[in-house]
Amino acid sequence: MSQTGHICVPPLFLDSPGKPCMKWKGWLRAFENYIVSIDGKGYSPERKKSLLFGLLGKAGQEVFDSLPVYVNPPGATAPLSEYQEAVKRLELQYAEECNIMVGRHKFALRKQEEGETIEEYIACLRVLAQDCEFAEMTDTYIRDQVVFYCHSKKVQERLLSCRNPSLKEVMAIAKAVERSMVSSKELASTSQASNVFYVQDRHKHAAKTPDRAASDRGGGRRPLACFRCGSRDHLADSRTCPALYKSCSKCRKMGHFAAVCKAKKYNTGMKVSSVSESDMDADADIVLSIDDEDGRVKGPIGSVMIGAVELPFTADSGSPLTLISDRTFELKWQDVRLHETDVNPKAFGEHDIVMRGYFWDSLTFRGRTVRTKIYVAEKGRSLVGWKDLAKLGVMLVPGADDPIVLRDDWINYVQPEDLHEGLAEVLEEFDSVFENKVGCVRGFVHAIRLKEGAIPIKHKVRTIPLSVKGELKAVLDRLKMEGVIEEAGASEWVSAIVVSKKKRTGDIRLCVDLRS
Repeated sequence: MSQTGHICVPPLFLDSPGKPCMKWKGWLRAFENYIVSIDGKGYSPERKKSLLFGLLGKAGQEVFDSLPVYVNPPGATAPLSEYQEAVKRLELQYAEECNIMVGRHKFALRKQEEGETIEEYIACLRVLAQDCEFAEMTDTYIRDQVVFYCHSKKVQERLLSCRNPSLKEVMAIAKAVERSMVSSKELASTSQASNVFYVQDRHKHAAKTPDRAASDRGGGRRPLACFRCGSRDHLADSRTCPALYKSCSKCRKMGHFAAVCKAKKYNTGMKVSSVSESDMDADADIVLSIDDEDGRVKGPIGSVMIGAVELPFTADSGSPLTLISDRTFELKWQDVRLHETDVNPKAFGEHDIVMRGYFWDSLTFRGRTVRTKIYVAEKGRSLVGWKDLAKLGVMLVPGADDPIVLRDDWINYVQPEDLHEGLAEVLEEFDSVFENKVGCVRGFVHAIRLKEGAIPIKHKVRTIPLSVKGELKAVLDRLKMEGVIEEAGASEWVSAIVVSKKKRTGDIRLCVDLRS
């Protein structure tokens, strides 16, 4: 559009023979907006028709002169003005017949594209909705389309958590999530401290230290040291030795640390060639499978009954899915119909695992049976995922040849009966001391002292497993409510949180190192 001062004039509709510059509905809307912008709503119909005729263009004026006069349909009460009659003549000539079903089909197929913001997506949906005749339900249909087909799973999960949001609320929520995702990526990209490029045996090329070299050359007698832990404060027969009941991480034997182990380093048979950062979605299902160089799988291997068929399997504590290969399915279950699945698991190297579908069947291991989904992959080995392992009561022990099936009569924890005896009386008597909240030091503000010339460090945010995200949020909300932590904006110093499980209670433990 050309501009006259600050007013945009619509382009000539048909300046030369051929196709108009834009659709008639859009051009007429631009022309009517132009009339309003020049304060021409009070113009006479003759003047409006003159402006319309002038902006039709040379070829458009010739077409207009050749059009028949518009006749009001029978039953029309009010006659049309000159301007309205001219618009009707042009509308019959250039207005495109719109098929509502086709328009709604195009609307339903429109998904948010990668890199497209939520505002751009909603604007495109509004254009498509013009041919759908949704009337007052337009915003509702656009809202549903955004929730169903937005590109980001995080945005979709956040929108689905709302009961019945309006389109305005949907746009605000989606924009907030998009901004937080962009900020998170920027924060992660600025941290270089946790990047790992390769793993190398630290003893392979290690040179002798000066003290060690001097000791090797000298003929003096070395002081005695404990061969269990390496300490020179006691000998190996001391009952205070910290390594007395510890297991060596090299040879797996009890009674000494790996630092003083004389056996060869414990070899798992697998070599680490590289460790690289991953941009994989944290919510994606990951199937972990580690192969030896000769192609054999290391780990607990046994047989499992799927229905009436016995198969060898690998217990995979990293996969939530129970999988069999396409070849095994064709040999054993050729008459079974597969259901479609939208699960897209990834292998350890972030390679997509092609899925054919799934079927329901019973899974039996050592007398225990569960009914579960058996997924069929294009290739690979049969494995049982951690979800079904938990249902079967199977526990994997590192270094063990066979998995352990937990028994119902095992005792895991003993609670003394008199542990809480008299506790209520003590709490009531000293209620001013034992308040149900975190104690605070009054009249003191802690100031962190930094070394001169210290450079702020932002550690990369660690990926939190999906299985503990809910527990982590509950713990953070509780700490925030108790006043232990508080929300902060952008900070020069960022330390990553590591989440671990407490052995006795099973609750999560938050670990953070604030020294670096």
